[in-house]
Amino acid sequence: MRALFMINPAAGSNRARARWTAFEPQLRQAGIEAKTCFTSLPGHATHLARKAAEQYELLVAVGGDGTASEVANGILLAQADNTALGVVPVGTGNDFANTLGVDTEANAIASLVSGKTKSIDVIEVHCVVRGKPIVRWALLFAGIGIVSESLRKTSGAVKWLFGQRMAYYVGLARALCSYRSPRVRVCCDLATYHERFLFAGASNTELMGGGMRIAPGATIDDGELNVNLVEALGPWEALKQLSRLRRGEHITHPAVRYLPARTLEVDADSALEVAADGDLIGHTPARFLVRPQALQVCVP
Repeated sequence: MRALFMINPAAGSNRARARWTAFEPQLRQAGIEAKTCFTSLPGHATHLARKAAEQYELLVAVGGDGTASEVANGILLAQADNTALGVVPVGTGNDFANTLGVDTEANAIASLVSGKTKSIDVIEVHCVVRGKPIVRWALLFAGIGIVSESLRKTSGAVKWLFGQRMAYYVGLARALCSYRSPRVRVCCDLATYHERFLFAGASNTELMGGGMRIAPGATIDDGELNVNLVEALGPWEALKQLSRLRRGEHITHPAVRYLPARTLEVDADSALEVAADGDLIGHTPARFLVRPQALQVCVP
């Protein structure tokens, strides 16, 4: 395959460039010639991937979940059905790579030399940016509520100090101390709710936020979303649920509705930020729907 490695030097608290320098010789030993490009700004990987998808059969995201998501968006925008996505996990959160079984650099190489690909679902996200409707795609999750404030609280300093296993938990704990749940109108397939929600989101995989098991039982190729609707909780009650969230046990809490669906729509009187795969991408009103078998990915 003609492959291009797309490296986000800011990934992993700016450690990705050094990790790539150490990783590249391993690629050569495996017989892989690494043609590379480096991203410089948020959204840059999507722009580069959209253009490169016309020339390459494999685009490899070297970074974390945000980098993989941006490259996937470029492939999907280009409608490049014959271009596959590969990953080298060097980010703060590597949940997408872990879902594919690419949890180590050795497995990353194995996925690139195996020639094996699989088709996965993606979440199609409709939301608003500066008053105009846009469409984006997510690999892991998309939603509104506490997740947006949590991303703001997971600063670069938090990532540097606490590392990939704890950074997003620290950010979430910081957000819960002051967050106030908004009143939201939610439509999940045929069911409709109108109340205060701490979080309303759709997942494509079990994991998000550096290993939080937000959607137990979710699989990346089953043609459906796994939806979490979490009613407003007091900060202390919500903080007590963090350990249960890591294990996927939060879904038994009486304030949580956890259900399969193909679509999720959210709106509110005041625009709410929409988060997808660890980035803030727009505002409500928003609609999330599953696109089955929409993307080819490399697997070991």
